[in-house]
Amino acid sequence: MNKQTVNNSHDLEVYKMAFDAAMKIFELSKNFPLSERFALNDSGMEESPSNIPLSQQLRCSSRCVCTNLAGAWYKLLDETAFISKLNDCMSWVAQTQILLEFAVECNYLDAVKAKEVDETYNLIEDTFISMIDNSDEWIIASNINN
Repeated sequence: MNKQTVNNSHDLEVYKMAFDAAMKIFELSKNFPLSERFALNDSGMEESPSNIPLSQQLRCSSRCVCTNLAGAWYKLLDETAFISKLNDCMSWVAQTQILLEFAVECNYLDAVKAKEVDETYNLIEDTFISMIDNSDEWIIASNINN
């Protein structure tokens, strides 16, 4: 993957993989039990992560991989900020993988389907690691002080 071959974050293969994985999670989570698809808690209860249905947490974390990658794209003038945003992406990948594990353990999601999505996230994470390791190839040289 070379930054010269892309015009924006949507052109990145890793973005396309993450987007497709998020859409796969969206489709799979439609089959979760009602209690895990909709907030069926008492209205007086405080909103906390434990009260947010698993499907919503899973959908959110998978989407955050894409949104943080889009944010990283706009940090290409600052290597430290770019790497930091890619680290955020990897955090969202990890959260998504853990939530997939919960969905399987709760029998909301077929283990084989979850494994397929999980393997995609492993590839996504590997790509982020490579981008971090080669961040100097991604950063746009600034001529501000020249």
